[in-house]
Amino acid sequence: MCLDTRTNKTVAIKEMEIYEPEDLEVYQTEVSVHRSIVHPNIAKFIDAFAEKDNYYIVLEYCSGGDLEKLIKQRKRTKKFFTEEELTKLYTQLADALFYLHQDRRILHRDIKSQNVFVRDIESLEVCLGDFGLAKQTMRKTVMNQTTAGTPLYLAPEQMRNEPYNDKADIWSLGVLFYEMAALDYPFMAESALALARVVVDQKHKPLTGGYSTLLRDLVESMLEKQPANRPTMFQLFNSEFFFTV
Repeated sequence: MCLDTRTNKTVAIKEMEIYEPEDLEVYQTEVSVHRSIVHPNIAKFIDAFAEKDNYYIVLEYCSGGDLEKLIKQRKRTKKFFTEEELTKLYTQLADALFYLHQDRRILHRDIKSQNVFVRDIESLEVCLGDFGLAKQTMRKTVMNQTTAGTPLYLAPEQMRNEPYNDKADIWSLGVLFYEMAALDYPFMAESALALARVVVDQKHKPLTGGYSTLLRDLVESMLEKQPANRPTMFQLFNSEFFFTV
């Protein structure tokens, strides 16, 4: 958190070390992708610059921290999100991902609670951020064999080191939505290898908490093991659940 003296506004700064020239190229690619994105539920890009051995990306400041922090707080106090709150959170994130997939042809590849930032805790206004692993594609469906992302949110096809497409983002959104509803992850294990086996072969625990069939079915659809059986972002955006907010 810093003060932008040009605007007198508080901003957030992502700091990354430059070890090799290739690092700078990676960071500049992230900036190129993020700079092109303008959406109310995506963290606003402000500026980027290199200084000595560091690269800095300046973004909007979100006073509520990240969604992981909020989920952990809710878990400590045993205060589950209501269905209305979950609908509000889901609607914003689905809107952002629909824009990335349909309008910008961008795979985020690292959707997780740490990369969702809370602008306002009271109204649960959130935005998706961190495009360090994002990949812009020219085709609607691009098979990408580069494994990226956080293991807890990786899709079965990624765990199997198989080609994957935008359906991997939808799996990650399903994991995140389950996490918000259950205040826990759908798949857990003691090691990365064991986690991969669980994700590929085992069924997650069903959601409890008195949520509607509509909500539970939505989570189930996103956590289908086979990518072809998961809904597209267009289908999710136009789902009945999306319009219950």
